[in-house]
Amino acid sequence: MLEAGVDARHAKEHLKAHRIFIKEVTSKYKNLNSNNIKVEAKELLDFLVQWLTFHILGIDKNLSAQMRLIKSGYTPEQAYEEVSGVNHEQLDTLVKSFNGVFGVLMKYNEELLMLKNSLEEKVKQRTEELLESNKKLEILAMTDQLTALANRRRMSYELEACLQKYTESKVPFTIIMFDLDNFKTINDTFGHDAGDVVLVEFSNVLKFNLRTDDIICRIGGDEFLVICPSTDADGALKIATKLHKKINKIRIEFKNACWIGSASIGVVTVNDKIAAKEKILKAADKSVYDAKNAGKNKVVCFE
Repeated sequence: MLEAGVDARHAKEHLKAHRIFIKEVTSKYKNLNSNNIKVEAKELLDFLVQWLTFHILGIDKNLSAQMRLIKSGYTPEQAYEEVSGVNHEQLDTLVKSFNGVFGVLMKYNEELLMLKNSLEEKVKQRTEELLESNKKLEILAMTDQLTALANRRRMSYELEACLQKYTESKVPFTIIMFDLDNFKTINDTFGHDAGDVVLVEFSNVLKFNLRTDDIICRIGGDEFLVICPSTDADGALKIATKLHKKINKIRIEFKNACWIGSASIGVVTVNDKIAAKEKILKAADKSVYDAKNAGKNKVVCFE
């Protein structure tokens, strides 16, 4: 174009159109979404075809006309004025109109792209916040608010998981159930606040004396249950005996009274006869009941 000696005014317009085109194509290419590649690639191809068609029929045709006039003896200025004059008024108006519309569309496209990226970032951030909130809610839904131990719902979930491992691979596990002795007397005599003190202290003894893999749950008012994964009967009895000794050391003073740590404890190790949630919990209940009937504050293993 420059070698042909075309008027600088046309060269400036022509090069500007090329720069805008390259910028737009580059932007569209960089923002192709692999999840929707077929649709977006087709849109990019359609844009290329439409732009090139209009460019060839418009500004390129204008350039060719000027170059022919220059070869026939016109000066670049005369050729530019001739092609841009009365005979080409309609075409020139159309080209300028197209370039104006194209520029506006590109501007809006850039703004829409920025808005799209901004919205995507906000959606991503909001999604992460919702996921985090859901995790917190899920934890709250499975946590006893007084003791911060797992609640009955969490116990049920973990128990099902252990039962599945046992059913599939015979991985043993044991549950230890605790029922506090004489708790009702404290609750009825000194009120629920006093009862809460006992429950929190009892839960702390369990927390500080069990393994990290053991799952400690509060499943009722004064009932607690520990799930001991990968633990056989002998191992569970040692754990229960150790806890029993620690519980017996608890002393909580009230007005003219003292709760001396005491709990009836039932120990049940899974086997094929009780490899179901209802059955193993029923077995633990029976063991606790037997401990109560034997005088309370005892450890009874289910057989």
